[in-house]
Amino acid sequence: MALGTLSFVVINFTSFCLAVPIQSVPNPRRTDGGWVTDMANMLDAGTKAELNRQISALEAKNSSEIAVVTVPDTAPAASPKAFATELFNTWRIGKKGKDNGVLFLVSRGDRRTEIITGRGLTVLLPDSQIRTILHQEVTPRFKQRQFNAGVLAGTRALITQLSQYSPSGSSSRVPRPLPGASPARKPLGVPPITTSKHDSQSHSVPPDTFSPNSSSAPIQDSLSEISPAQPTAIAPSLNPVEHLILAIIAGLGAGSASVGGLLLYWRSNRVLLDPEGESRIKRSDVTGWERFHCATCKQRMQELTAGELSLLLNQPQQTAQQLGSVVYSGWRCVPCSTSLYGRGFHLRGTVLNSQEYSVCLVCNELTATHQSKMVKQPTWNQPGKRLVTHKCYCCSNQWDTKESVPCLPLPQDAVTISPLGYSRVTNARLFQQSESKRPTHCSRCHYPMNQVSSDQIQSLLEAPKQVAQRLGSVLFLGWQCPTCYPTADPSDIHIRAYILSSIYQQCPNCQELTVEQTSRVVKQATHYAEGEQKITRHCHCCSFVDEYWEKIPRLYESSSYESSSTYESSSSSWSSGSSSSDFGGGSSDGSGGGDSW
Repeated sequence: MALGTLSFVVINFTSFCLAVPIQSVPNPRRTDGGWVTDMANMLDAGTKAELNRQISALEAKNSSEIAVVTVPDTAPAASPKAFATELFNTWRIGKKGKDNGVLFLVSRGDRRTEIITGRGLTVLLPDSQIRTILHQEVTPRFKQRQFNAGVLAGTRALITQLSQYSPSGSSSRVPRPLPGASPARKPLGVPPITTSKHDSQSHSVPPDTFSPNSSSAPIQDSLSEISPAQPTAIAPSLNPVEHLILAIIAGLGAGSASVGGLLLYWRSNRVLLDPEGESRIKRSDVTGWERFHCATCKQRMQELTAGELSLLLNQPQQTAQQLGSVVYSGWRCVPCSTSLYGRGFHLRGTVLNSQEYSVCLVCNELTATHQSKMVKQPTWNQPGKRLVTHKCYCCSNQWDTKESVPCLPLPQDAVTISPLGYSRVTNARLFQQSESKRPTHCSRCHYPMNQVSSDQIQSLLEAPKQVAQRLGSVLFLGWQCPTCYPTADPSDIHIRAYILSSIYQQCPNCQELTVEQTSRVVKQATHYAEGEQKITRHCHCCSFVDEYWEKIPRLYESSSYESSSTYESSSSSWSSGSSSSDFGGGSSDGSGGGDSW
């Protein structure tokens, strides 16, 4: 009991430390008036400043809002997308009534990026375009661990699209056509729409009046210019003869369909029986609409009355019908009955209950009941046996049979592992939300395995694994199979590792997640030149150290920035031209896209 309680505390304490509730994510508009929250420490100061500058310039231009958020993990949410959607609607990104907000979320532990758009941007930023931005601009840089460059490139691509947004809301409904797209054309065969003869000006719609570079309204807007009070010309109506021809064609088509349906029904429900003999069918195969025909002459057969049938059934058949295991019906072919020399009819039996009754070896009919008794209980790897006693209600015959009972099935959510060895689970969410509560069984004997104490695990772990568990990057649990290895040898266990965080990297010497990466800006990026930062990777277990330099993209040029917002490099606060200290009250239905790196 104490062992199980200790394991439960360790598992839940680790999950609690990694969990990131929505309420714990700081709102950047309330904390420093900016647009960036970096809980996962993936962005440097220069990147945050540039993101704040570009997003503030966009917000001052057309009121669009972008929030950039990095988190260590999205647990206990169901998925990163669910976490991002809830965070979007909690902060209410975008302006109220316009819903022109975007959330750019990066989950380091899940190695996942999610972009959620407001309801007013579903046309301007469709899901397909969001996935294109992630695949082309963000994911390739993230795979090279260039998080600053990836976030900047993805945000710039979003700003490029959002620059087309109009504060009036029209751009969010009709996006700008892509370069090279064909102009909108009037459908063929539709006459131009004109006003009545009382109007001196015609409002015909030319076939090619809208082009991607034109500032005129689309065809739908041109149609809306026609006053509803003005009647419009319609196509000439059909004459009476044409109506009659169409009615005849429609009637013939409906009649053909009805005749075809009747023929199909007739053929599918016709059952051919031999004029003399027996047949048997299961109750589940009976539809109730069968029509019995003679297999020789194809004529309809007549059903015998209950009185006639009772005189023709033998004793076992009568007993089976009284027990309710089988019901019989008799069918006679009148044209063929004169040439028959046997019983002169076809006996058809419908099996009603074959589970409760068994076939008597003497009567050869379902007239025996059976009772079973377990002789040997089944186990996880050995089948059981049971003794079945049969007793016939017709001839009083009694006999016994032995049946094999299948092995106990494994639970549907069971985790099967080998009794010895080492395994590794790279998905932290799999452990936190499902595997920690699922039963663990041995893959060799199928018996449940017992979890060993943490002290026993620590004594078997090497130094790099102990350091990784102390850092919180990996959690090690041990499982012992009492059936395959009943002795108390501490080494006869299976060690299972769960990767809980991707903040730490694998050390080439220790072969464990013990390497921490830090960055230091050596040269600040400007509007005219790239910057440079020093990346240092050092192991917490051995003496491994790796240093390299990474380019910082130059700052994005924007003429509207100087007049809309300012950023003081010596202070940690961001001062925006926007008077609001929070997001504008937008909402999202979860539209957008995501990608893993």
